[in-house]
Amino acid sequence: STVIFSTDYGDTQNLWAARFSGDGTTIGETGRITAGASQEIDPTCAANGSIAFANSDGRAYIAWLPFDAVRGGATGGLARITSGFAKEEHPSLSADGQRIAFISEQSGVRSVWIRDLTTRKETRVAPSAFVQRFPELSASGNRIAFSSYERDKRLVYTVASAGGTPELICADCLRATDWSRDETELLLMDGNPYRISTIHAVTGRRTVLIQHASFHALYGQFSPDNRWISFTVRRPNNRSWIAIAPLEGTARPIGEEAWIKVSEEGPEDRANWSANGKTLYFTSARDGRLCLWGQHIDLATHRLGGAAFSAYHFHPVPYTHLTLP
Repeated sequence: STVIFSTDYGDTQNLWAARFSGDGTTIGETGRITAGASQEIDPTCAANGSIAFANSDGRAYIAWLPFDAVRGGATGGLARITSGFAKEEHPSLSADGQRIAFISEQSGVRSVWIRDLTTRKETRVAPSAFVQRFPELSASGNRIAFSSYERDKRLVYTVASAGGTPELICADCLRATDWSRDETELLLMDGNPYRISTIHAVTGRRTVLIQHASFHALYGQFSPDNRWISFTVRRPNNRSWIAIAPLEGTARPIGEEAWIKVSEEGPEDRANWSANGKTLYFTSARDGRLCLWGQHIDLATHRLGGAAFSAYHFHPVPYTHLTLP
């Protein structure tokens, strides 16, 4: 009378149980029965009530790709930045390319770390017993926003990259995705369906920018001049739109009629701007593998300038195992 299945819970997969009556209707609420931080998948149930399942925990490392963002092409191959054996993920780079914030398990729990790419020094920024994810480094590299998983809640904090006491900025948000250039505002994912909001880093005032009644809006990124936003809208059939919209001269939330569709991709694909704002780079599996593509944007009209172009292919993975100098 019970179905055991694996499904997403935040950024992990856990096992859940749903009870059914004889006529196929559910009994009570569906409940989560495991709470690990990895991917708990493929459950198998025995007649005595025991459950076997796989706990999948991959290893990820941070790599660096020398890139000409104006021309739209790599100037070298991938090189691994970090040299440890712990899982590392979610890198966020300062505007000058000198510091990178990321998540590492080297302390035994997923925590925010920052690495000086000149000195190679790595520092744990906000020590905590709770799992931390999704660091966003400000353009200057002086502040970091991150998510913390605390007793089935996701909280967003900000903290100085040099360390200190984290400041709670949002108690009901999924994650921050970008800082404004003046570092007064953050883009957030919140709500259900997900929507994109701004929050003032000092006052906490929140404003909804992008939302849809039925679809998730996520992964917002400010343009370099803070006049536009790029984002992903998850659509039916495991597809999404990558789009941009103006921040000036539009009501809040920004109506769908002001959105400019850049590309149709997968549900996890996302975009970010080149430093001069003339190109939007995004992930795409349109050639069968997940690679980096670009789309030129006309700065006068913000209409698309020609067809999307291949910026870098990640197949086969051509990175070296060398640490950057």
